Amino acid sequence: MNGKKLFSKKVMSGLLALMLMVSGAVSVPLTAHAEGWLDYAEELNLGAAVMDSIKEKDYRGGIEGTAGDSLYYWKIYEFSMPQDGLLDMYLESEEGAYLSVASAYDGFAIFDSEEPDDLVWRSCKEDCKVKKNFSSARAMYYGSALISLSEGDYYFAIRQQKTYDSQYYLTLSYQKPTINVSSISLSRKRVEMKDGEQKTLRAAVLPSNATDKSVEWSSSEPSVATVSTKGVITGLAAGKTTITVASADGEISAECEVTVTCNHKYQTTITPASSKKNGQKAVKCSKCKDKTTTKIYAAKDINLSKTSYSRTGRANKPSVTVKNSKGKTLKAGRDYTVTYPSSTENVGKYSVAVKLKGNYTGTVKKTFTVIPKSTSITKLKSKKKSFTVTWKKQTDQSTGYEVSYSTSSRFSKGSTATITIDKNTTVSKKVSKLARGKIYYVRVRAYTSTGLGKKGKAIYSEWSKVKAIVVK
Repeated sequence: MNGKKLFSKKVMSGLLALMLMVSGAVSVPLTAHAEGWLDYAEELNLGAAVMDSIKEKDYRGGIEGTAGDSLYYWKIYEFSMPQDGLLDMYLESEEGAYLSVASAYDGFAIFDSEEPDDLVWRSCKEDCKVKKNFSSARAMYYGSALISLSEGDYYFAIRQQKTYDSQYYLTLSYQKPTINVSSISLSRKRVEMKDGEQKTLRAAVLPSNATDKSVEWSSSEPSVATVSTKGVITGLAAGKTTITVASADGEISAECEVTVTCNHKYQTTITPASSKKNGQKAVKCSKCKDKTTTKIYAAKDINLSKTSYSRTGRANKPSVTVKNSKGKTLKAGRDYTVTYPSSTENVGKYSVAVKLKGNYTGTVKKTFTVIPKSTSITKLKSKKKSFTVTWKKQTDQSTGYEVSYSTSSRFSKGSTATITIDKNTTVSKKVSKLARGKIYYVRVRAYTSTGLGKKGKAIYSEWSKVKAIVVK
């Protein structure tokens, strides 16, 4: 096609016209009305760059319905998309006005090669934007845009009103479509755990073919719990936190509420009780303020099962009972131990040591006595103002005897007298100067004063049965 034919007014008016109507951000597609205009297209491989300009010899056309001298100069490039994806366009000029889109009719456009009259995309004055498909795209304000195109052939057109020799730099390149993350779900929405414990969250990212499926983890309260890049939660201290997992671009996220409770480490402090004073048991967590205090009641009631034994020649061993001030019986071996004298067969006084232990402290001594064998009255004879009493001899660990007589059957203090017999071989005693006709009550017991008792005091057997007599 020769230049004269191209530039003749008859051809321009009859065979080729181009219309573009723009109102604000809304555009009416360009329309090619004649065959042959694509013959001016220059092939441009994606990823290649050209340094070019619009000159008078380039294709030019007028706007339908305008004066014939209102001419627009065009530069047209043909390119192919190898598959569905993104077209990255970059265009700049040495003249700022060229890229400012100052006129409503200036700009850049893409046409479908199979349907050349169909406008696929164009730049627009002010705020024209490209609809989101595989990824977001911005308006081509300064000669750059990222739009989605299907596999196929296209034409990229540059036009400018009354511009001559405006040099520009153009690059068209292909990018794989960006498939954004649409949703993230977590394996659990709530987690309860102890401090020091670990639990794992699993994140499911959709769609499965998203371009970037990487996620970022974070904790709203890192002092309560942290989370690793693999979703492992580590409890640190009692409290609550929110674990968030987000897509790499931060647009999509999911949350899990985490409650951390204290994994108590208790320490027990015992203040032992004694036989006179209460103690306490304090249990306190070394990691938090949790504390309980229990009173340990004093071991006040310590008793022997018997405190007196009549000598039999066998060892004597009374059992021990220990109770606290609340009446609870304590346990031998756990709360106390008992130590007995090595020998307890003979007449004397013996000490049992009760040593408190565990929740108790101190040693308490309890005593019991082994007394001589008792004797019995064998004869009681009344005489003139006197009586004679005879008893059974008892010489086993005894020193002598005591004879007690009284006008009171209860042996009241004011009416009772006692006579000591210091030989254990003496077995009778005459008691004189008594009141004639009076009834006297008589009893006898053995004793020992061999030093076995405290400070050598005598240890007495039980009294014999009481017998009564009327004095002549």
